[in-house]
Amino acid sequence: MENFGFDLLIIGAVCLVGMICFKLAYWLGGPVWPKQFATTLPAMKQFRLSSGEVGELANLGLIASILVILLVLTPDANIYDSLVAHWPFALTALAGIAILVAIYTVVAVRRVRRGSFRPGIKKTENNLRLLARGYRFYIGYGTAIALLIVAVFVVTISQMLLDYERFHLVSLKVSALLRELGSMRNVSSELLQSKFEVVFGTQRVAAGYILDQVNSLLMLLLCVMLAYSTIYGTSVRQVFAEEALYVLRIIVMVLLTICVIYGCTVFFTLHLSFVDGLLKQLALYEYRMNMGPWQVTQRYHELIAELTRQRGVFGFLIALTTGRGGLILVAPLATYFVNGMLSGRRGADIKKAHVDAK
Repeated sequence: MENFGFDLLIIGAVCLVGMICFKLAYWLGGPVWPKQFATTLPAMKQFRLSSGEVGELANLGLIASILVILLVLTPDANIYDSLVAHWPFALTALAGIAILVAIYTVVAVRRVRRGSFRPGIKKTENNLRLLARGYRFYIGYGTAIALLIVAVFVVTISQMLLDYERFHLVSLKVSALLRELGSMRNVSSELLQSKFEVVFGTQRVAAGYILDQVNSLLMLLLCVMLAYSTIYGTSVRQVFAEEALYVLRIIVMVLLTICVIYGCTVFFTLHLSFVDGLLKQLALYEYRMNMGPWQVTQRYHELIAELTRQRGVFGFLIALTTGRGGLILVAPLATYFVNGMLSGRRGADIKKAHVDAK
């Protein structure tokens, strides 16, 4: 959680810029913008927000919340360090995103110019100018949304790279310990077993970093699933067009596929080769360990059995789901339960309304 406070300040600043920009777009684009982008969400008159502005605020808040949750679940990666270390790329990305959003706004205005406004808005030159003027400020909001989404992927990839670097360092320690074991030819089985315990403990740390690489990607999937559940389980769904909801479903399926492929790749390459290499080295001492005291022999075979279990697919999956990745199993069940409760409550309210009406 290092620099988490700075990350919250950065996210808050981006959200503030986004809110100011969409407020300016609706204000300077009025009365076209409030009508053109109206939703079925209720307006917040006490805050002078139209229904469309409420939708934009809900969208911005949802994405920012996803990013904050991801930062909590990936404690080693943060936005501040990434910006400081790669500020030239960050500025380039900012400029590129702003240009792309600007191009999108131009295309959106031309689409309305070739087509028509929503019912109730006359297609006049003045209204088209108001639409274009609002879109000039909407660039800031669109850029803020894009930056938050990019930050989600940057945090995930940064955490995965950090976990890989840590695994590499610990695996070097394991290799050094195994070389040290190779030079111990005339020592007792008890001393050998004590070295095996050190190797096994270090191996468990390395295996944890292997699992964390997959877990970081699973955390991204978890956040997207939470967003999916929030959108489909609340009235925020009314903000999004059907095309956007379809794209969100595609993103969930693509991320799920990537997690499966990446998890299999990590298992069959990094994890399997690491555990197999360790088993092969420890197997060289089987005869000597079998000739030692029964307690040493028993513990030696327990370590071999544990490593053999780890190299299995089910052992890998069990280890994966007992860590942070276990949230992937809990979250959908919890969401289903909460949605069921809310649906039951809504049904009861509707039934009570019918009874009162009679």
